[in-house]
Amino acid sequence: MYNLRRPRCIYPWIRTGLLLILFFGALFHPDPVVAGPASVTQSIRWLRPGPEVADGSYLINYTNLSLQTDRWSLRGGVSWLNWNSESPLVTPSDESGFGAFYLTAGHKIWGSHRSRHNMRSTIWLRVRTKLPMKSDPSTLGSGKMDWGASLFTSTHWNRLMVFTEFSYLDLGDPVNYTYRSLASASFSISYRPRQFPLYPLASVLISSSSQTGDPAYAEVSGGVGMPMSRHTSLSAFYSYGLTRVSPDASIAVLLSWRP
Repeated sequence: MYNLRRPRCIYPWIRTGLLLILFFGALFHPDPVVAGPASVTQSIRWLRPGPEVADGSYLINYTNLSLQTDRWSLRGGVSWLNWNSESPLVTPSDESGFGAFYLTAGHKIWGSHRSRHNMRSTIWLRVRTKLPMKSDPSTLGSGKMDWGASLFTSTHWNRLMVFTEFSYLDLGDPVNYTYRSLASASFSISYRPRQFPLYPLASVLISSSSQTGDPAYAEVSGGVGMPMSRHTSLSAFYSYGLTRVSPDASIAVLLSWRP
């Protein structure tokens, strides 16, 4: 393991303060609409990390609740990750799940109305944190809090939707180990044709590495979505890694509900 200690330019109380400002600002900001409609998403992802990362496979369960107004958004999620190792040296207790809470607060810093070209765009600033359910480091996580920020953009043009996100993530460091902070970018696109039950989805994710000497993380995903009712939709994705530290393969199913 690497033991490179780096100075902390943002201390824990500053990180917590930034989150509280956004969370309480979202709750008490004098918008005409205090709280927008809630939405719930549930996803399950099976992932095979590849021999460079670990043997076996991961099963990731993620539940998310979101509240959004015209200018603010709040999101809370909980994940449960289970590692199914193929190594005979790993005991069943080592394969138990590892959970975390995720909190995200966002503020819309720019938005355009429909133009003569029938296009709408928005830009959101988001601050987020991950709170692990256990503090001891293990194969499945560092046991430390992560924090980060991102710029998220969405563009709607007729029936075409494009989403981008540029993120910074400071990973929590376990004892005698230091992770590098991550910079990442993602690009997603979807097109919803008229009077057709399925619509295509595609995305690309690129991230810097958390360890010195490793290549960047990169994966491409493709899938389809299907409205199941007026309030519910179902999506399925297949992902493929492009570098040796990216997943060999991944399959995800996502169920969304909004009023």
